[in-house]
Amino acid sequence: MLFAFAISYLAIPVFLVLFTFFSLPFMLLSAVALVALVFGMSRSRCTQSSNNFSINYWPLLLVALVVTYLCVVSPFKIWDWEKHFAVLNTLAASAWPPLVNVHEQVWFLRYYLAWYAVPALFAKIFGAQLLTFFMFIWTATGVFTALLLAFHSLRKVSHLFIAVTVFFLFSGLDLVGAVFNGSLPQLYPHWPQIWAGWGEIWPALTGLAWTPQHVIGGWVAAGMFLGNRALAVRYSAVIVALTALWSPFCAIGLIPIAGWAALKDGYRSAITLPNLIAAPLIAVCVGMYLLQGAGQVPFMYVWQHASFSILSFTLFCGFEFLFALAILWRAKSAERDLLGVLGIFLTALCLVRFGVLNDLLMRGAIPAICIVAVLMVKALLASGKLQRELIITYLCVGAFPVVFALAKGYSASMDRVDKHMNFNKLTSLYTYAEHPYMTYSYLVRKNNLRQVWGVPLLRTTVQ
Repeated sequence: MLFAFAISYLAIPVFLVLFTFFSLPFMLLSAVALVALVFGMSRSRCTQSSNNFSINYWPLLLVALVVTYLCVVSPFKIWDWEKHFAVLNTLAASAWPPLVNVHEQVWFLRYYLAWYAVPALFAKIFGAQLLTFFMFIWTATGVFTALLLAFHSLRKVSHLFIAVTVFFLFSGLDLVGAVFNGSLPQLYPHWPQIWAGWGEIWPALTGLAWTPQHVIGGWVAAGMFLGNRALAVRYSAVIVALTALWSPFCAIGLIPIAGWAALKDGYRSAITLPNLIAAPLIAVCVGMYLLQGAGQVPFMYVWQHASFSILSFTLFCGFEFLFALAILWRAKSAERDLLGVLGIFLTALCLVRFGVLNDLLMRGAIPAICIVAVLMVKALLASGKLQRELIITYLCVGAFPVVFALAKGYSASMDRVDKHMNFNKLTSLYTYAEHPYMTYSYLVRKNNLRQVWGVPLLRTTVQ
């Protein structure tokens, strides 16, 4: 039942966007995909999974509610949340797909909208004053689902509290890296991990506080492979395709995990109706939607960045994930093949820089870092004294800047975001002349609307 709920949680906003944004031919393709997915789930053991909810999991629910409240209900005045509320308010106030008038031109919204769609729809129906409430419920549900998938095997209340504490505070050794290279970053809320200059990987709490649209889908999807690998393989392509509208970068980060799972369970397990029919149709529609205007987003190889050096690359990979993987390699010998896949993938991910702030690395690493955090929890609970002390030392050093920055932010009189933000306000703060790539991150000119064999992709008519 839990696995079926997780699939549904990922799928509902995706099909909501497909059926409201897209023109009739693509709506029909989406309908075929939905029928194939529902039919496949009805014939499988997806709804008979033993990973069901138990009252014993109340610590996971409690922490999910508290953490979501801290990160979502009253967020800081930062660029990400100004953008979030611009998207949410536009969806809540406009017909779908929305058109936006900025820079004296008409643009349409082209963004990974899965996290936004459900709370925006409820706000549209019940009133914009309830938007924050719907955001809180929707986000907390996703966080709780991800925690259940990851930690359903734990039974003791104390172990569950340890698990969620480690998960949300798990981080690379950013403090050590920043001190080592003499570029200790300013301690302000959520501690941006830009100590290497050309790249950063965020801990879970930072990701939730800044970019829930990425982390929720990435956590739920990664949790499905951790919670029930055999069942996840049967829906592996569907999970990746659905995650793409939550975060295309997280979808990329799921591919090596899905490949590892398929090899472990046999590739024939992945030959299912949902994977063969639903996944390609979803991927085609979502891919064509998200790739419009993507050529305007900056791309380079990491060694082309001004601050790159072999030393900084080596230190970054070591402090951010290789040291943690080495600890797990010794403590979790049964998982060494997965650890090897994650190490190779994360190292390769560090070689390219895509997005204004290297979004591919920051977001693409989310599923892998989620799995590393969960494995670290299990290693902590199962290891002997010496290994446990090493793990605790690593976790404390990594968690210090996360805790310090969060406490500093909430104790200071830092401004909170304008919850009435819209794109006209946003683009007056971050002008096109000064920040053109930010505009292209979520908007595409109406006259650049993609057409397939003369048929517009979206319901908007190009004039």
